[in-house]
Amino acid sequence: MGIDRGDGYSATVEAYIAVNGLQIPRAKTDGESFYLAEPSEVTVLPGTELDLIIIVDGDVDSRPIVLTEGITPGQSRVHYKDPAMEM
Repeated sequence: MGIDRGDGYSATVEAYIAVNGLQIPRAKTDGESFYLAEPSEVTVLPGTELDLIIIVDGDVDSRPIVLTEGITPGQSRVHYKDPAMEM
């Protein structure tokens, strides 16, 4: 599925989180949680800051978020808060 760019749809979309030097693919985000593309194989503690990254047709957009509940192995849905939205 592409993203409407005004002049048509994007050709490529990549989305992942970046934490502790890892890039973990994600499937979608709903504003307070995101879904990993595959169940997690790592543990990330609650309160960890990481980057939510999307690349659309080579244009990178990144924003920092904070995990509210952490990530455990086997988990698919991850809850977070966006510090920019709390201001």
